[in-house]
Amino acid sequence: AVLGAVVGAVRCDVAAVAIPLGLAWCFLGTDRCSLVRVAAPCTVLGGGLAIALSVAADSRLWAKPGAAPTWRWPEGEVVLFNNPVENRSSAWGVMPRHWYVASALPRALVGALPLALLGAAADAKCRRFVVGPAAASV
Repeated sequence: AVLGAVVGAVRCDVAAVAIPLGLAWCFLGTDRCSLVRVAAPCTVLGGGLAIALSVAADSRLWAKPGAAPTWRWPEGEVVLFNNPVENRSSAWGVMPRHWYVASALPRALVGALPLALLGAAADAKCRRFVVGPAAASV
């Protein structure tokens, strides 16, 4: 539920990590039944509630003073702006391809990569979730 809430209200790009990881849990996990029956509905419910709260709060907070608030979902607007069909994400600026591998990716993984490697070394069940889903999200 928390992961769904984060994807829906805070950062939609977390879905790039959450979807491969969720699929790996469903197909590689030992208790597939409870994951599909319990975890997926909880994630969808958490995401839906977070989006509803985000729309309710952000519509009010982003309204112009004195004007009636209009319905706004900031993360939805970001997804629509950056979608691959319209490809307007370059309006934010672009960097050379090597910059993403040499600079952005190491900064993004500075905290997560050591913890993922530690988990893979400590628990054999964790290894199959570190290699496949992590590579798919990068």
